[in-house]
Amino acid sequence: MTQEKNIYINDGDFIIQKMLSTNWFEDTKKQYSDIIFENIKLHEHDDLTLLDIGSHLGLWAIRISERCKIFDINFKGYLYEPSSKNVECLRKNVENLNVEIFNNVVGSKDVYMSPSENQNMGSFDISEEGVKVKHKIPNHKMRGFKIIILPCMSSDFNILKLFEKTYLTQKVLIVAQLIEKNLMKNNQTRKQVIDFMIRKKFKYKKYDLNFKHLDSHLEHTFFVFYNE
Repeated sequence: MTQEKNIYINDGDFIIQKMLSTNWFEDTKKQYSDIIFENIKLHEHDDLTLLDIGSHLGLWAIRISERCKIFDINFKGYLYEPSSKNVECLRKNVENLNVEIFNNVVGSKDVYMSPSENQNMGSFDISEEGVKVKHKIPNHKMRGFKIIILPCMSSDFNILKLFEKTYLTQKVLIVAQLIEKNLMKNNQTRKQVIDFMIRKKFKYKKYDLNFKHLDSHLEHTFFVFYNE
């Protein structure tokens, strides 16, 4: 475990180490939290509950909780992370936040997980070998503004389907990257996910965040799904 600008990181997580060695985290806090706070009506609730699936180092939780303080909104987070090594870092990074951490896969069965990118401890996928991680399907009682962050892996659509009779029947805001090459691992497409959410009466916005001036790796597209 190493520390980079007050964030604890796995020693082998070279990509996020490179990102955090720049001014990326501080410079992008507003852009990332704007994705959430531009799409909620601040007068409606005094509480915000975050369900962060694939929490990694807890960066979303840190960004969102800091914005909650500015708006005097009570923050609560449920953070799911399958990597035990990441959980060690995650606990340190969010130790002062009101969160619960679960070392579980969000899925319908236990799976073997392994790094899906060479020299990147922050990115995991299903494999035949590796570390077996127990599954859990979240069903927390979320208060106030309900925010769900999905991973940028191949499981986004499968997770949304698990929530079809729970969170998707509530007023909730969902942030997902829907990376095409990852969805293709399960023979899925971005359009299928969007069409599914539209059928569930969700609207969506697309956010293209480009931080190539900091690092060529930092180019991200996010989809925000929300309902009335």
